Amino acid sequence: MKSGIGRTVLVSLLFCVAITMASPAQTFSVLVNLDPTTGSHSSYAPLVQGVDGNFYGSNQRGGVQNCNSGCGSVFSVNPTGQYTILHEFSEKAEGFYPENGVTLATDGNFYGTTADGGMYSQGSVFRMAPDGTVTTLYSFCSQADCPDGREPEGQLLQASDGNLYRTTQLGSSNQYSGCDCGTLFRMTLDGQLTTLVVFEGASNGSREHRHWRESRGELAQFVIVPSEPTTTACPLLPDRVVC
Repeated sequence: MKSGIGRTVLVSLLFCVAITMASPAQTFSVLVNLDPTTGSHSSYAPLVQGVDGNFYGSNQRGGVQNCNSGCGSVFSVNPTGQYTILHEFSEKAEGFYPENGVTLATDGNFYGTTADGGMYSQGSVFRMAPDGTVTTLYSFCSQADCPDGREPEGQLLQASDGNLYRTTQLGSSNQYSGCDCGTLFRMTLDGQLTTLVVFEGASNGSREHRHWRESRGELAQFVIVPSEPTTTACPLLPDRVVC
């Protein structure tokens, strides 16, 4: 299990408001000060705006102290700065340390991941209803050597097919392969996970080279090309895909 953060920081949640002027000047207003000593320790993931106009995000630490430095939480803040904790993670089974923010899906619910905890202590995927009710959909490392991945990284992306996509930092199809290099997975909104790629280092990449290009709904360093009966990871160059 991963250790908590050993230092206390004060994070200011900033919103940028552009003022229409002749000059490009901008005005910044601090809406909320997130203080880990009072249970708030923001993640580095971007906020998402809900259909109600409020902004939603996660605290990677803080809150219930069943975990080192607190188990983390999901919060909302309205445009005037009213800050509300919607859910505090507190149990190993549901996961904890929600480092990657949340994603608003087309069904109106929020989806996110935890970096630790879950049934097998390797992270989880959760769904949160607008009222803050959390349901754990999947626990990583459900098989030997964790071919389904462990320790998910980054904010979930809902693609045009309605499914959620993301990568894990670790996971391997073979513990003797010498590379615990992670996976790329697809998940339906009801929690059915499919591992699309198990990364194995030199042959098809590793976790250092996996980042979303969200505007195009694809990966910045490679794209996933369906080819029956398997799926192929293909390098993505600025002007073409190379397979």
